[in-house]
Amino acid sequence: MALAGAALIAAGMLFSCTSKAPKSLVTPPNAAALKAGQAHREPVRGVWLTTVSRLDWPPVGSIIASTPESRITQQKLALIAKLDNLQRLGINTVFFQVKPDGTALWRSDILPWSDMLTGKIGEYPGYDPLQFMLDEAHKRGMKVHAWFNPYRVSVNTKPSTIAELNNTLTQVPASVFVLHRNWIRTASDRFVLDPGIPEARDWITSIVAEVVQNYPIDGVQFDDYFYTGNRLFPS
Repeated sequence: MALAGAALIAAGMLFSCTSKAPKSLVTPPNAAALKAGQAHREPVRGVWLTTVSRLDWPPVGSIIASTPESRITQQKLALIAKLDNLQRLGINTVFFQVKPDGTALWRSDILPWSDMLTGKIGEYPGYDPLQFMLDEAHKRGMKVHAWFNPYRVSVNTKPSTIAELNNTLTQVPASVFVLHRNWIRTASDRFVLDPGIPEARDWITSIVAEVVQNYPIDGVQFDDYFYTGNRLFPS
């Protein structure tokens, strides 16, 4: 009898636990606002503007300009020319690579300035490229999505690159390469972050949050993933 009574109690507890679905922690979107947003949504006609290795921008020649002022002028005029051309082509969205590796093209408290701008990691370029892009693109009615390469720390593993990364230890902010060396892995000929480390993922999240909180960007993109230890990029 005791066993039967216990079974009835357990069955009652199971029924009481499963008869009502748990409350969702996800706040559902406002249906009216969602419908209104979809009604006014314009098709995306976008381009990726690549800054790693200065593939699209900034101009390679600007790095060897005779003065910082000349470099800044060359870079700004080149970006304006690209936006004018994209506008003529009907492009309405630019995916701007703001984090090509472990450096930043915005005024960051987490990442050092990108060497793509000056040729030297951590050197202030004399202006804020992301803010300049936003000002010029929005002026033309174009949206800007901040494009992050989430894991890449460097584009190669040359001794000169390692030396330059190590030299940031005296800078603020320093490179993640020297601050969190245990997060770093090698994928082919580049240093990358290990996404299997929770603290590394949180660090990446903090970088994205910094941009979202401080700049009027229109979206966020992750692209160019590099992992360690796979067939494409063996350890």
